[in-house]
Amino acid sequence: MDVSASGREKCKEALSPMSARAKLEEEMGKLDITEEEATPLVVDDREEAEQHKWVVAGKQDRDHVWVGPPWHVSKNVVILSEFGGCMKPSELKFDRLSLWARIINLPFNLREKKWWLPIAKQIDKGTKEVHFDHIGGYLRARVPVDVSCPLRRWILIDSAK
Repeated sequence: MDVSASGREKCKEALSPMSARAKLEEEMGKLDITEEEATPLVVDDREEAEQHKWVVAGKQDRDHVWVGPPWHVSKNVVILSEFGGCMKPSELKFDRLSLWARIINLPFNLREKKWWLPIAKQIDKGTKEVHFDHIGGYLRARVPVDVSCPLRRWILIDSAK
């Protein structure tokens, strides 16, 4: 019984912040360190937060990266995410990817520009960029895709006429 009582007291002593700090200071005193080594490093990142952003040559280059083709390395897709200098890594979300989708075999009466965006929004409501390839005869749409969900392989389009 005596052993468990002293064990509890040691545990209480270890849990006490005041005693832990006193013990740390006592042990640090035994190290014989210089004053320079004992001085803690204080990082003032308030002004530098703006300087440590991703550096690109200009806004045009940044836009090219964001709206360019889906980026990949060794056949693995690279998902980009915007971030702030004060964000934590756990706050970043890598769950969306923009892909170019092709809508082939589009009926002739739906190849007019007024139909492009409504048709592309059938794939995803967030679609904003749409082009029609007159040579290939297909509609191209930049579609945001949630990578945690299965890909939609096709959409059915039929004309009311």
